[in-house]
Amino acid sequence: MVTVVLLVLAAEPTFVADGTVDGLTLEKREVVGSSFFELRLTATTTKATLEALCDEVWGDGSYDPTEPDLKSRKVLSEDGGVRVTWEEIAPAVVSQRDYVLHQTVDRTPTTCTMRYRATSDPAAPVRSTFVRLTKLWGSWHFEALPTGGVRVVYTSFSDPGGSIPAFLVKGPQRSAAITWMKRTMDRAAARR
Repeated sequence: MVTVVLLVLAAEPTFVADGTVDGLTLEKREVVGSSFFELRLTATTTKATLEALCDEVWGDGSYDPTEPDLKSRKVLSEDGGVRVTWEEIAPAVVSQRDYVLHQTVDRTPTTCTMRYRATSDPAAPVRSTFVRLTKLWGSWHFEALPTGGVRVVYTSFSDPGGSIPAFLVKGPQRSAAITWMKRTMDRAAARR
């Protein structure tokens, strides 16, 4: 069993440096079977608390009209630290997309981790007017530092589906991840 786990870990591509932007360290890695990269952004902030950052990414599941491209969000189920939502987005250049997200949050006194992954749910039927995203996952991890501040790590992968060439999407995906990281830290700082 240990050998199988080690082989799987060894086969998984590693993150490689992809630059820095406004204090954010960017990395990317290939995803087996996809033309798109999984992105990882890392930063440290002293402007927001661990609790504020965690509250910002977990939220209450309701629709937020200030979220870029978000058309609607409906909570399908919620039980403590587990939530399932059905979300619709209307990107500017491509047809509308939707997805069902299974989300979890785990809080300790010094860390908070929120994970999400596309799933399916009978309450969210596939419709011909939307492209259903099925390859979508990521996480937010916050860790209080002993010297003060919070280390923030955001990972994100999405395959937009449809027939969009990867070379048209990689740049906007990278920009969107940077925007989300900055937005999250700024909004959490405002909660102080």
